[in-house]
Amino acid sequence: MKRIVKLLVLVMVMLMPITFASAKKTTTTTEAIVKDGTPVKLYVFYGSTCSHCADLHTFLSELETDKDYNFMFEVVDYEVWSDTTNATLMQNTAKALNTTASGVPFYVVGTYYSSGFPNPEANADRYKEDTDKLKEEIKKAYIEANKENSTYVDIVATVGEGHTANSSTNNKDNDIVGYILLGITIIIIVAIVFGRSSTKEDFESDIKAAMEEEKVEAEEVKEPVKKVETKKTATKKAPAKKATAKKTTTTKKTTSTKKTSTAKKTTTKKNK
Repeated sequence: MKRIVKLLVLVMVMLMPITFASAKKTTTTTEAIVKDGTPVKLYVFYGSTCSHCADLHTFLSELETDKDYNFMFEVVDYEVWSDTTNATLMQNTAKALNTTASGVPFYVVGTYYSSGFPNPEANADRYKEDTDKLKEEIKKAYIEANKENSTYVDIVATVGEGHTANSSTNNKDNDIVGYILLGITIIIIVAIVFGRSSTKEDFESDIKAAMEEEKVEAEEVKEPVKKVETKKTATKKAPAKKATAKKTTTTKKTTSTKKTSTAKKTTTKKNK
């Protein structure tokens, strides 16, 4: 048991550098922005005469001229009020995201979505809040889509291709979790292997102990068998003694008969 514990501790110690290296790599990748990467698609479902949709398009047009963001995304428009196919795609996308699209504009980047858009003059605070959030999500999606071993999901493209979309709005695999699971798997395998080995040794030890016990019992059983055989021999000799006794009795009877005959003869002589 101590041997197994030592091995488990050794495996965990070996995995620690890998885990920390993975965490460091993830942080570095998140902070780095490569400008020659592939831009992500920002899908906008809108109505042809929707004023809020027009406000959103105005903001996106300005963002496309911003050198800090324009290389990260490209806009893909779907008009839904006059196009039933686009309207169906919007509803299926919302369903895949576990939400409903009851109005426009409805816009999606990666697995992030939002519905509605404020007018910058009528609601300046809400406008700043929504635009800052959208820029943050565009940046996050771009980094995720262009990093090594990316798990980026383009939800609209996935739904449009007819595949079953992932309904999670934050579906990102964490490398640290992956390494932890790998470590747990290794620990379980090591425990099973050494557990079986220990069980086998205990099993063999039990078999040897049982064989020794049987050997001792067999030796103890041999002595009573000899005693029984001696008694049987004595029993067989007993009839011989009885036969001798019978002969003696017969002899005595013969002697008595002879004496009686002699006595009879003597009496006869006297009478004469």
